[in-house]
Amino acid sequence: MPLTSLSLARSFPRKLGGSMRKKSLKVYRRALQLAGSGRHYGWQSIETELVREGYQRAPDLLDGDKIRTILDLRCEESVKARQ
Repeated sequence: MPLTSLSLARSFPRKLGGSMRKKSLKVYRRALQLAGSGRHYGWQSIETELVREGYQRAPDLLDGDKIRTILDLRCEESVKARQ
């Protein structure tokens, strides 16, 4: 099953406020876009790009094995497809 921002949203705790949850989803969506661009080779460069774009919470939100693996796999697929 491909990972989407919706499947990421389902894993968020319900106690997060609506505004905070939306902002977090925005970071995850952008991370997935960057991973799918074929210009990044892993989660580290995506995190750097997100911070550069003003997403200061990116390091905290990408601090997990699951999301990092997902981003790395998406990057790998996208780089291969771009070649």
